[in-house]
Amino acid sequence: MSDVENQPLDGPPLPDGTYDVIIFSVDDQFDPSVLVIDLTVTVGEYRGMTMTLTTPSSMGTLVDLIGMPGTLAVTDGSPHLTLD
Repeated sequence: MSDVENQPLDGPPLPDGTYDVIIFSVDDQFDPSVLVIDLTVTVGEYRGMTMTLTTPSSMGTLVDLIGMPGTLAVTDGSPHLTLD
C-alpha cells in the first residue's frame, strides 16, 4: 500500500471528494525520480474522467503500478492518491 501526495499535471480538477481510481499509464521519461501517472475514475458521477498526476518514483515501478486500483482524495483542489 502506498500513500503519496501528488501534483496534478493537466486536465480539469475534480471537485473535493473521494474517488475510486485505476492507473492506466505510467511514464518516467522526463525525470527518473518523478513518475507521471494517468488514472481514471471507475465509479460514480465522474466515472471515466481521467487525470494525470506526478509523484516521486518511490511510489513503485512502471510495471508494478499499471492496473493498480486506488483511492483519490481531493481536498481544496489538491489530489492525494492512496494505492490499494
